[in-house]
Amino acid sequence: MFSENGNAHDIVKDDGSPNLAPGKDPTGKLNVDHLIEFAKTVPKDIIVYPHGHYADPDLLMQYVDKQIKIYADADQSEEVFWIFMLKHPNTTINFQNLTDPVEREKYKKHPMVSWRKYALKKFTRLYNSCPDLEPRMLNISWNDMMYHYPEVWISKLHDFTQIPKENFNRDKFAEWRMLTHKTVDRLKQSGII
Repeated sequence: MFSENGNAHDIVKDDGSPNLAPGKDPTGKLNVDHLIEFAKTVPKDIIVYPHGHYADPDLLMQYVDKQIKIYADADQSEEVFWIFMLKHPNTTINFQNLTDPVEREKYKKHPMVSWRKYALKKFTRLYNSCPDLEPRMLNISWNDMMYHYPEVWISKLHDFTQIPKENFNRDKFAEWRMLTHKTVDRLKQSGII
């Protein structure tokens, strides 16, 4: 189930991460420690792809066989950041009417905005593609997720994971994309992006 902004925070999932966004795990170590503990609960003959916010893909590669990374091209980083803010359950509740100038300014001055400036300098590999980690890493761009033909990245996921293509729920992906585009429209109407 998605929220009106397209987040899926409320679903039940294999959870290798304590769900600490990079701002709450500035070194990236807490999420990795949690992942290591989670891995101890997974039977040896089972392959899982837990989700998470991992600030340091190089550190994570020391503990996993494969990694799927969603990254933003430089021209998309602003859009991704502002969408992330509206999708996150803790911030979306505070920003219902971004056309209101007071609320919009409050949104632009949120503490995550300051943290982002720090993170862009400290965690450069968090936001960018990491082709040097291929073939153990699959890099999927935000453009692939939002704007390109879905079968292209579904094929990439299939090739990387060996999960049959028919197992990818295209209807749910289309729903996520539609809700995320609505969030982009909200941000554009308010003049944030």
